Amino acid sequence: MARSVDEISLVELRALAFEMLRAGCDEESGMPAMAHEVGLRKLNAGNRMRLEMAWLDAMKANSLNADA
Repeated sequence: MARSVDEISLVELRALAFEMLRAGCDEESGMPAMAHEVGLRKLNAGNRMRLEMAWLDAMKANSLNADA
C-alpha cells in the first residue's frame, strides 16, 4: 500500500524533486510528475502544498549549488 504524501518526509520529497529537476522538469511539469511518482491521481490543496514546499526547497538548493 502506498504512503500518503503526509507520511512522506520532506527530505524524501525534496530528493524526488531533485530527480525531477535532473530529468528536465520545470515546476509546471515537475509537480504532476512528483504526484505520479508517489501514486497520487489528483492533487488536493494539502498534497500540493507539501509537494510545492519540497520543490521550492530543491530549486533553492539547486540554485545555491549552481552559484558555488
